[in-house]
Amino acid sequence: MLTILRRKWNSRFVGQIRFLIKTDLLGFFKTILFNLKYLPLRQAIRLPVFISGNTIIGYCHKGFYNGCGKTGDLTFGIIDKEYVYPKPCHLRIFGTIVTYGEGMHAFGPGCIIAIYNNAKLKLGNEFAVSYDLHISCSDSISIGKNNMWSYGIDIRDTDGHPIRNDDNVRVNCNKPIVIGNKVWIGNRCQILKGVTIADNTIISSSSIVTKSQLDSNMIIASYGKVIKNFHSWGRY
Repeated sequence: MLTILRRKWNSRFVGQIRFLIKTDLLGFFKTILFNLKYLPLRQAIRLPVFISGNTIIGYCHKGFYNGCGKTGDLTFGIIDKEYVYPKPCHLRIFGTIVTYGEGMHAFGPGCIIAIYNNAKLKLGNEFAVSYDLHISCSDSISIGKNNMWSYGIDIRDTDGHPIRNDDNVRVNCNKPIVIGNKVWIGNRCQILKGVTIADNTIISSSSIVTKSQLDSNMIIASYGKVIKNFHSWGRY
């Protein structure tokens, strides 16, 4: 029995924590304090959230994370077990981050994650973004599994500031964003509120997406323009 418990401990904790200590000692201590401060104790002792040493925590509410609870399930400032330090991650989480599956949910360096009151950011299994992602979530942003995103991407389900008509009624309400499974987003793309992206889609570099793309196996560019269709894409 003791041997079985030791094996589970080694597989779930020691390997990843040992790597964190070797690579970023400040991140190791910051990760422990972060989990204990912002998660319930039963969840925190598993260390489901890893953060790099230069992650800036503007605000996080206690219990912001809802996921499988596996060690290192959600990471900030870390990507593919490599650390890059030119820019810190910034976290402002008034809402909730929900993760699905036991694979990677990784935000690289320089990401700005802002989730406002009662909003939800949902991340499917095997999600990774390299660096400089900006997410602004005031309602709901849902991301499917096996997504791969490049750098400099801006995703927002809100215009940020309200616009009101003569009757003082807001005319630019927030609208949820839904991104399907296996979506590859190129560098410097913008995805704006109310957009739905179908499974197995490629969004070309520097695109501004304002319209939904509901057909799978498509390469799309700015404003939902379809460039061509394709069969599949892979990480390697």
